[in-house]
Amino acid sequence: MQIKISDFRCFHEQQVVEVRPINLLVGENSAGKTSFLAATRFIFDLFDRKSKASFNKEPFHLGAYENIAHYRGGRFGRADSFSFEVEDVLVASRSRGVEADLFGKEDGENRKIPFKLFIEFSDKKSQPHLREVSFSAGSYGFELRSEERTNFRVNLPSAKIVDFEPEFPILSSDYGNLDLSIIEFFLRNILYDEIESLSDEDVMSSQGHARALRSEMSVLGRMYRSALRLLPSGVYSSAPVRSRPERTYNPSDISQTPDGGHMPFVLAQLNYFDADKWLRIRKSLIEFGRASGLFQDVVVKKVGASTGGPFQIIVKMEKRASNLVDVGYGVSQALPILTDILRANRKTLFLFQQPEVHLHPKAQAELGSFFSHMAKSRRHSIFIETHSDHLLDRIRMEVREGVVLSPKDVGILYFERIGHDVIIHEISIDSSGNLVNAPKGYRQFFLDEEMRSLGLEI
Repeated sequence: MQIKISDFRCFHEQQVVEVRPINLLVGENSAGKTSFLAATRFIFDLFDRKSKASFNKEPFHLGAYENIAHYRGGRFGRADSFSFEVEDVLVASRSRGVEADLFGKEDGENRKIPFKLFIEFSDKKSQPHLREVSFSAGSYGFELRSEERTNFRVNLPSAKIVDFEPEFPILSSDYGNLDLSIIEFFLRNILYDEIESLSDEDVMSSQGHARALRSEMSVLGRMYRSALRLLPSGVYSSAPVRSRPERTYNPSDISQTPDGGHMPFVLAQLNYFDADKWLRIRKSLIEFGRASGLFQDVVVKKVGASTGGPFQIIVKMEKRASNLVDVGYGVSQALPILTDILRANRKTLFLFQQPEVHLHPKAQAELGSFFSHMAKSRRHSIFIETHSDHLLDRIRMEVREGVVLSPKDVGILYFERIGHDVIIHEISIDSSGNLVNAPKGYRQFFLDEEMRSLGLEI
């Protein structure tokens, strides 16, 4: 799967990134790493029925249109629009119902069909206005545009049906959240019925009858839904600074928050009401804690007799047990990251900003192994904005050992600022763990970071 970004914040030229199980974002401060994570979260939130997409949603607050569209300076000014694309491949089977209509005489049992989702925004009342959403796969597709009116164009192999104007707004993005679930409803119901009512004079068709287009319309709807199923099952974003631990917690809302404030309540609920899942997660926490040298065990301790009463998070070290607030800050900062990955549904997209903050080098390295194992075993895609050579080098070692990761599972994205623009260089790793095609400035960046950490002049 590829993500493409154009004229968004610091990215003018279209940047193309391959989404892999492990994606490491490196570069100097203010080089666009957080902007890229914000764009990635927005794209997949937009097509997720369970989420509401917004450019101003924790932990990313991007502002109004003038803060989001790329500014090139001088006579070039600000971009008139910005856009995102997602590209991947559908695999159709000859034996699966309406998908058989996609096959020609020369095709085998399976056929790979590239598809593209395109999203474009323009300026409307100083806010990003969703101007176009389109989907294309082979000779099938649709284009939904919202200018003065909303128009829906459908492309089918035997015809082009243009300029449907829904009686209700489909795209509504002014000052609010965005929700594209209405598109599926429109394809499945309203537009399907509209095609049935067409006469032969209403549509340009090589097959004669508008009624015959209904089977092709069914294929289009099915392809669109299949494309959405290839996207991540959910998106999780973490903030670089996480919440401070407390000595005692009172039961509260456990809604997931970027700063990890929900973590104690999640652990307590698992401990009280889902023993099997709690045992599995606790086992993994113990494995990481011991391998990283951070802790030996994590326990939820009731304060009082009631499971609905206050509780504490107790961290066991080698020879003592201490309250979470009394141990090193790295423990409370790492636990939300570990817990959220361990309890997430398969195929979740994770966006982490500096997850190694407050961890010593051994723990940073172990975090690299943890990410590697979770990405492969749970089919997650994990984007990691990091300044840690220890974390990155451990992932390179995982590739070299070849047990968990292969070279194609890891991409290093190096962000380089050039004037008003940022270029993303994708660096590969070979089977020996060596970097391939690293630009000149990449290694210098890490040397500069090391010098700064030592307090030396650069």
